[in-house]
Amino acid sequence: MVFIFCIILMYFGIFAYKTATHRLISMNKLLLPILLLYLASLFLPSAALGNSEPKIGMEFVSSGLLFFFLLPYSLPFYANIFLFITCSALHSGRTVRFYFSEITIILILSSLMFLEIFSWGYLAWLFSGCFAWANYHVVQKEKNPSLFIKTSLFCVLLTLSAWQLGEYQRRQPEMQKADYFQHQSAVFVSPLFFKF
Repeated sequence: MVFIFCIILMYFGIFAYKTATHRLISMNKLLLPILLLYLASLFLPSAALGNSEPKIGMEFVSSGLLFFFLLPYSLPFYANIFLFITCSALHSGRTVRFYFSEITIILILSSLMFLEIFSWGYLAWLFSGCFAWANYHVVQKEKNPSLFIKTSLFCVLLTLSAWQLGEYQRRQPEMQKADYFQHQSAVFVSPLFFKF
């Protein structure tokens, strides 16, 4: 599962790089990796507040809709707003404020501070923000298209690191696992944890 996810991320980087270097192809195709990663994040187990089973991404994001005025719950809501603004502006060809793509990543990473469990859906959501950031810098700022390759390599390294963190935490004794939750450390749930 992990290696398939890494191969898909590398394919997205190579696809975006080739699309950006061959300007004959529509630049709207650069939004495809962002859209696919975001849709995957909605249906994969994402995150949980407290010592509970992680929620599917749709539940996690919709909790921000219900509690848009409470800080830890509202961060995914505001991160998605900035992500949608960035993507819609890139799609229509309008200029994007330079800080919208950065604010998206900051809000996604800030929501990790309040989480106790995160999983594949959270990573896919983070990577959609990273590809939106790379898309902004290549299309609007006319940076080198190799930024897509660098972004996908970063995502692959982060995926492998999170997977190893989950494997390390899974092998710990039960007493030490309870200690993770006590000290508010984020725990990565490595398997997809769907119960059959």
